[in-house]
Amino acid sequence: MNQMQSQDETRSPDLADRRGREMAASPVGGGHLDYAKVAWNARYLLALGTLIGLAVGYFHFTRQPAMYRSAAQVQIVESLARNLPVDGLDTGLKGRNLGDEAIVMRSEQILRRAAELGELSTAPEFAGMAPEQIAAAIGDASLSIGSAGSSIGSSVFQIQFNSTSPSTSQRVVQAVTDAYASHLKEQFRNVGQETIDLIQTARNDVLAKLDTLEGEFSDFKKSSGLIYRGNDTTSIHRDNADRFMAQRQDLLIQKAKLSSLLSSTRKAMEEEQPYEAILMALNSSFQATDDAAADFTRSMSPEQKWELEKIRSKPLLNAGERMRQESLLPLQLERESLVDTVGRDHPAIDTINKRIALIEKTIEKVEENEKRLNAELDEAMKAAAAEASSFQNPDEDLEPRNRAMEQVRFAVGALRQEMDALDSELTVVSDAYEAEMTQARAESDSEIRSAQFVREIDRQQQLYDRIVARLDEVNLMSGGDGLKVFPLNTAKLGYQFAPSMPKSLILGGLLGGMLAFGLALLREMSDRSYHSARDIAEHTRLPIIGHVPVLKPHKVEPGEVGEHLDSRLVTFFSGKGQKAEAFRAIRTAIYFSNQSGNNQVLQMTSSTPSDGKSTIAANVAVAIAQSGRRVLLMDGDLRRPRVGKVMGIENDKGTAWAIEQCEADAAGLDDRIQAAITRSVVANLSVMTAGERPDNPSELLSSPNFDRLLNLLRKQYDMIIVDTPPLLAVSDPANLASRVDGVILVVRLRKNIKPAVAQATRMLETLDANVLGIVVNGVGSRAARGYGKSSEAEGNYNYGSSYQYGYGYSYGYSYGYRENNSYYEEDDKKKGKDRKKAQQIRKAAVVAPPTSPADDV
Repeated sequence: MNQMQSQDETRSPDLADRRGREMAASPVGGGHLDYAKVAWNARYLLALGTLIGLAVGYFHFTRQPAMYRSAAQVQIVESLARNLPVDGLDTGLKGRNLGDEAIVMRSEQILRRAAELGELSTAPEFAGMAPEQIAAAIGDASLSIGSAGSSIGSSVFQIQFNSTSPSTSQRVVQAVTDAYASHLKEQFRNVGQETIDLIQTARNDVLAKLDTLEGEFSDFKKSSGLIYRGNDTTSIHRDNADRFMAQRQDLLIQKAKLSSLLSSTRKAMEEEQPYEAILMALNSSFQATDDAAADFTRSMSPEQKWELEKIRSKPLLNAGERMRQESLLPLQLERESLVDTVGRDHPAIDTINKRIALIEKTIEKVEENEKRLNAELDEAMKAAAAEASSFQNPDEDLEPRNRAMEQVRFAVGALRQEMDALDSELTVVSDAYEAEMTQARAESDSEIRSAQFVREIDRQQQLYDRIVARLDEVNLMSGGDGLKVFPLNTAKLGYQFAPSMPKSLILGGLLGGMLAFGLALLREMSDRSYHSARDIAEHTRLPIIGHVPVLKPHKVEPGEVGEHLDSRLVTFFSGKGQKAEAFRAIRTAIYFSNQSGNNQVLQMTSSTPSDGKSTIAANVAVAIAQSGRRVLLMDGDLRRPRVGKVMGIENDKGTAWAIEQCEADAAGLDDRIQAAITRSVVANLSVMTAGERPDNPSELLSSPNFDRLLNLLRKQYDMIIVDTPPLLAVSDPANLASRVDGVILVVRLRKNIKPAVAQATRMLETLDANVLGIVVNGVGSRAARGYGKSSEAEGNYNYGSSYQYGYGYSYGYSYGYRENNSYYEEDDKKKGKDRKKAQQIRKAAVVAPPTSPADDV
């Protein structure tokens, strides 16, 4: 067992390298076809198909009518008027997809117009046809329209038409060009007029709406109390309320100042502060005169002082006059201005008149109150002056304190009078403010409505202005034609372009060759047989190590040496013949593959039964033995053994018995194994037949005892050849494939053998067996008809120095299967000597008992 493992380990690197190369190739039996090889094998068929195609192409050329072609090139350009930037009216190149123009040119509308413009019904080809029929006839494959430029979106188009008449082709091309130009002109004219009509309709609508708004606004102005000065709208009540509010604020400030001064004076008098200080504070508030004026006042009598103080305290304008100037006069001026603007019947004039009447009535009340207060003040001042004069010494002035007290009393009275006047004026102003605000609030809705009128009129006016401007632009462009068709190359009289003899011949030859190649490819795909060594090697990815011709039975004469052997052992009966040379070639290939000495146990198997593996195994064993090596031919087919019949040996103890004897602790195993080995008539060749057929052949061949048997035999023989059943018949050979040193696959040439060989090869790959190569059997038989026909030597199976068997070894010999091959014929004299020698051997022949293989050396 250890020796077996060492043998496997020794050959594993070479096996791994070879397996790696095989796995890199395509799978065994795959669907890959070598099209170049198929074409080469069917070259005569391809030549015939091409010739037939050429003939058909020429016949087609002679039967085709003459065809004429006319062409024109046009460019779609824009009018100069189209360069104006008018949005919404873009029918130029920017708004169109030029790729669609070819479709437009081929449309039924354009072609029908072309038939009418070009009067194509007068042409012989279209005689008696309506424009619709002519359009249908033109629009078939005979009319070709496409972009003439290489770039996408080119504006240059080529129009061409094919016809049997040169003049008709020219007329059609020109008619299509004119029809398309007319279509573009009419299309732009329609689009421009439609745009103008739409703009004019929109303008009229906007103008009517603008007139309605302006009329409604004019009526609103007359009925509302608002004042309009140009684009500005004013509410007289709101303006008056603002002025009264400002006036009221001023009066409140003055009243606050006087009230504060009066309050501080009363407080000072209650606290009995010096009257001089109080008088000084009052004088400071009233902005008294300078010291000279004060001295002059002290020198005056009480009556004179009172008159002077009355004059000082009396304002330049009384309260009534101030109200006339500050309140009544502005209203009167505003009324006069409005009368000039809106007329005397406007509601605003009535409002102002009511306000003027109210103010005048208020002024009358203020003046009456003012007169009454002034009279009362005069009487009080006179009484005070009389009382003061009665106590005054005629010779000296009043005391300073009394004089100061009198002055304070006069000032307080003046302040009270001013306070009363301010209260009256404040009441009038406040009432006027409230009245104006009431009117202003009533006019707020009118102001909002007025603002809405103004905004809406402005929007409609702006829209109207834009529409009018757009209408002016469109009217300016109305003279342009939009897109135009500019002819680059006009249509000429048609030239003949078909039929073309070179094109017809090329097309016919190409179709004929393709049809022939298709037939060859179909034949190749349906072929399940091998036709050459290259076929087998490419299909299996295994080297071919030999070819065995058909072995005819040898006529054995009675008493001849080896008469009990199978007559097909050509290596024994015809050792110098050409057929024996085929087995010696196999022997050479085996030797070359065993340069490392690791391939000691070889398995001979096949894919299917009746492939001749047993006969080939026997002949190879004889050829190896003849080279001087100790050889054991073992029959591994325990179901249908053939080795014993081929070698003419019968022994009940064979391979099955020997395996059973190989127990691990068996003593005298070598002696017992020799009982299953029989020495043959061939020197150095021993045979182990199958013996009696066991009940469990598969279990025996897969048992460890078989490995022990092989290890034992390795020590006794240089080469062991094991004949096993076919791979696809039973599982026995599969059990041995991975346990031997090498496998040789025998393939017999016959029909439909490819699938079986492919399956057997895949099985060996799966088992990781070391397949040395394939031996092709049956070369030259009727079933192998066609095999080797691809060789350069017709009728011979020839191997030159260029064919490699996969191991780097080149065979330089050649052999053929001809009956007149004189190289292997023996002369009559030599045959006579061999016959005499054979008779002498028969006389001395003795059946020898089984001996050790060492005796063969």
